[in-house]
Amino acid sequence: MSKRFRDKLIDRLGLSKANAISSSYDVIGDIAVIRVLKPGVLSDEDYYTIANIIFDSNPRVKTILRQDSPVESPLRIRRLTFIAGEKRTLTIHREYRCSFKVDLSKVFFSPRLSYERVRLASLVREGEYIVNMFSGVGCFSISIARLAKPRAVYSIDISKDAYVLMKENVYINNVEYTVIPILGDARQTIESRLRYIADRVIEPLPDLAYAYLDVALKALKPEGGWIHYYSFIHVKSMSLDYEVCRIKKRIGRYGWIAKYAKARIVRSVGPNWVQSVVDLYVSKI
Repeated sequence: MSKRFRDKLIDRLGLSKANAISSSYDVIGDIAVIRVLKPGVLSDEDYYTIANIIFDSNPRVKTILRQDSPVESPLRIRRLTFIAGEKRTLTIHREYRCSFKVDLSKVFFSPRLSYERVRLASLVREGEYIVNMFSGVGCFSISIARLAKPRAVYSIDISKDAYVLMKENVYINNVEYTVIPILGDARQTIESRLRYIADRVIEPLPDLAYAYLDVALKALKPEGGWIHYYSFIHVKSMSLDYEVCRIKKRIGRYGWIAKYAKARIVRSVGPNWVQSVVDLYVSKI
């Protein structure tokens, strides 16, 4: 999609204006989201031209939105502007036998994490208890419940909007007997009701993963278990090995040791920035 889309941008807008917009766009359900690299360069007419390029090449797209801000913490919401098509931000995104109802104006969702959701599901063993500390609309939790055979997935999020959509998604995907949606802060929730319960803990929110690593350890069973830790790395100043060492040092302060740790890059998120994941098997020292 990227090369053809960029070629069409250059043909219709010229190179200078084509360089003002990302050479790819996300399709979430039937909504396309374009990302502007140089604000103020493109006119309304230019955006209509971009919309027509997308509509012509992707008939399933019904709405086109423009991302006007980075994804912002703590709820990871981005500011969006309507460009063309049906004026809405609510859609249903489908991937790997799962359906996710998403309101892009209220919650975070990335189709670029679809492989990662499936990868985690493939690691889960039958009968596991899982705690997802930052669940959003439930994508990781539901993918695991649909594609693996966990005993239970405790799915926590602090956003009421995300929680409401998560509950709907649990019902839509017929996993209400496996995924337990919980509205609240992950730290408070784990310390009050989910200590020593998990075989596996997921920390899919890079902005808080490091600060909440101690409470992820509290959720694990006393004999230990898996933590999937997501973070952002600046490739010119950090490395995957450095990130693994940083995490090992932190868990060591709490009396735990990583018996296995493997890191991989998940996706690019901006110039010189990537999202990474570290899969750790930890136990008490």
